[in-house]
Amino acid sequence: MTFEERYFSGKCLFGDDLDAEGLAKWYADEERGYYDLAKSFNWGYDHYALDRFNLFDRLPQKHYPVCIASGCAGGDELQSVADRVGRFIAIEPAEAIWRKEPVGITPIEI
Repeated sequence: MTFEERYFSGKCLFGDDLDAEGLAKWYADEERGYYDLAKSFNWGYDHYALDRFNLFDRLPQKHYPVCIASGCAGGDELQSVADRVGRFIAIEPAEAIWRKEPVGITPIEI
């Protein structure tokens, strides 16, 4: 079975069959993968309208005390909802891309 047949068919989820060594290799490859790629083409975030349309406008209009943002890079995508969140907790492995300042007025913890 080819890679495409196995994983793109939806029959298997990539990573479910990785052993400890395979998982460690995948993590090492991915830890800075997006950061290095984005840095190579002068990365800038410009999907705010799509974020609002696809997600943030569909959330109940209320205040959220905490938002966990997984794989959020510099946190730019959080701008559209920052005024409704008390604080963000970011889970992002690439330390070089960590955001040190608040998103809008909302504090962020790494």
